[in-house]
Amino acid sequence: MRSWFAIIASLLLVTLAQLLMKSGMSGMPVVSLNWLMVEGNGIAFLQSHLSSLIHVFFGLMCYGLSLGCWMLALKKIPLSVAYPCLSISYVLVTLLAHWVFAEPLSWVVLVGSVLIMLGVSLITYKPAGHRAH
Repeated sequence: MRSWFAIIASLLLVTLAQLLMKSGMSGMPVVSLNWLMVEGNGIAFLQSHLSSLIHVFFGLMCYGLSLGCWMLALKKIPLSVAYPCLSISYVLVTLLAHWVFAEPLSWVVLVGSVLIMLGVSLITYKPAGHRAH
C-alpha cells in the first residue's frame, strides 16, 4: 500500500512542479547571452526576476522529490502498471492549468482526459483473488 502512496505523491509533486515551472517561466523574459552583455547584468537580472526564479527553483525541487517517490514506488509495483499511472499527471496539469492560468479547456481535451483515466483504471485493475502490489 505504501508503494501506491509513493506513486500518488510522485504524481502530485510532478504536477506541482509543472505548475511552478509554468508560473516561473511566464515571468521570465527571453534572454540571450547578447542581451546579458548589452542590456543588463546578471545581478540586475536576478533582482528583477527573483520571484520567477524562486518558482522555477521550487519546481525543480518538486521534480527531485517526485523522483524519490517514484523510485520507492518502483520497488514494489511492476513498471508495466506504474508507468501508465504517470499519465494521470497529464490530466491533473491540464485541469489545473485551466483553473490557475486560465488556459483554454475544450470538450475534446475533457474527453481525452476521461479516456486517459479509463485507460489507467483498466491497467491498474486487479480482479478479486489476485495478489495486490
